[in-house]
Amino acid sequence: MTTHEAKSLANLIKYYTFLSSLVIWYDVLLHINVVSKSLQSITTDVSDAICMIRKTKEYFEKSRTEDKFKSYLINSKELASELELEDMTIGGTITARRWKKPKQFTYKGEDEPVRDPKQRYKVEFYFHLLDIIIASLDERLTQLKSHSDSFDFLYDISSLKDIPRDVHSKKFSKLSTILQDDSKDLNSDKLCDELKVLSTLVTPGIGLAETLKFIE
Repeated sequence: MTTHEAKSLANLIKYYTFLSSLVIWYDVLLHINVVSKSLQSITTDVSDAICMIRKTKEYFEKSRTEDKFKSYLINSKELASELELEDMTIGGTITARRWKKPKQFTYKGEDEPVRDPKQRYKVEFYFHLLDIIIASLDERLTQLKSHSDSFDFLYDISSLKDIPRDVHSKKFSKLSTILQDDSKDLNSDKLCDELKVLSTLVTPGIGLAETLKFIE
């Protein structure tokens, strides 16, 4: 029984469709992994994270094209040739849910199913996969932007000494509200004064990590 299952799986992974999916997934995970490792660096702040995620999102948005899809198929065929696969055509069962446009009017009929295997694979696997990735990155980007709106003026503490007090008064007030807890309320004016003093002591452009070390 185990031998039969192993042979069946071995035959399945020899399908060109499966091989193409591996090539696509490799590129996707490679980009995600590089960004993930960079985000875990102690020297990466929120502004850096926003920039990296935005560029990653743009990459996948630009990848959602016919030309990029064809380039993946070309790479898959080269790999298939090296593995000596005989069948290099897209086919087999696609497990991803079929994408449908929302109905606008009741008198319109349902979308016609994509019958061409290659086109179906592109829409139901490749485009579907990229849509999920882009939506996920967009959600993360929105969250980080929200945090950045509250903390961005602290990225370079030294610059605070040259900025008029009234410019950052609202930001300090918002920050004190975020940081306060039940046991102790932070006064935004006092926080502003303390950070202004700190801005005269730290080296310009050292970043938050080094600033925290200075405070310690």
